[in-house]
Amino acid sequence: MDDLSPKPPARWPLLGQAALAGGGLAALSIAGGGLFLQDAAGLLPAVVGVFVTIVTALAVGLWAGAPGGASSEPPVRARWFGAGLTLGAAGVLATFWEIFPILREGVAAAIFALLVLVAAPAYTLGLLLPALLTWAEQREEAAEADSGVWEPLGTLVVGLLGGLAMGVLLAGIFLVPYLGPGPVLLGTAAALLLPTLLPEAPLPETAEQVLYEAESPIGTIRVVEIVYPGQRQPERRLYVNDEEESGELVRSGAPTLPYIAAAEQWLAETATPGDSYLFLGGGAYTLPRRVAERDSGARITVVE
Repeated sequence: MDDLSPKPPARWPLLGQAALAGGGLAALSIAGGGLFLQDAAGLLPAVVGVFVTIVTALAVGLWAGAPGGASSEPPVRARWFGAGLTLGAAGVLATFWEIFPILREGVAAAIFALLVLVAAPAYTLGLLLPALLTWAEQREEAAEADSGVWEPLGTLVVGLLGGLAMGVLLAGIFLVPYLGPGPVLLGTAAALLLPTLLPEAPLPETAEQVLYEAESPIGTIRVVEIVYPGQRQPERRLYVNDEEESGELVRSGAPTLPYIAAAEQWLAETATPGDSYLFLGGGAYTLPRRVAERDSGARITVVE
């Protein structure tokens, strides 16, 4: 049977962007690292050096990107732009290295190439991932969708690993052997800039509508309905002089004030059918009404 339930709005965009980031990391590893290894004196030390550089730069980027990524407006577009620029710079350097082999001579040139070809792009890709995660979490939270195993972190990891695997296959088997490291890095840089050209979907907003408002001897009475994006039920609230007196979900009637919800749960667990209830104060009659709905034989007295 097909699952027709609403999907979290950020699931597929996050999966695609994570796969693109994984593909960029794969192209960086194959093209940039491979070009650096061509001039290495020893294969094993060079492989270890490139691997440690990528992992370290990626980890530092993740650490440095976490505070900004967790902000109310994560800088996803700016970080895609930074990743594309650094990978483009790596592509330019790789192209010059292939055209002018003399630039590759010396320890200083090797260190510079390792930083520009490997470390800088890996760092900016690490910066990007926390912002992507926060972006998706904000939209899923606004949609109030239960995504199960497809929660944002799981989606990010699956997309990243999938893009990494696909990128390794494409870059290692087809692209780098036929096009060379420079063009592959430049093409990947252009691909990383594509998300900056797409329109950014606004974060779903909560709407509030006044259903009733009047002046009474006790003050201003106002009833509002709050409509949330996604699957969450609308909520109605009763205000007296701008203080919330009661709240309930529109479809189920469940109370939304925490102490009312806790009292209802306690009564449901401890009371027996047909019990007598005495309420000192109606509290907008939310709890007495809920008791009456649950137990039609209950004897309810409310003293105002």
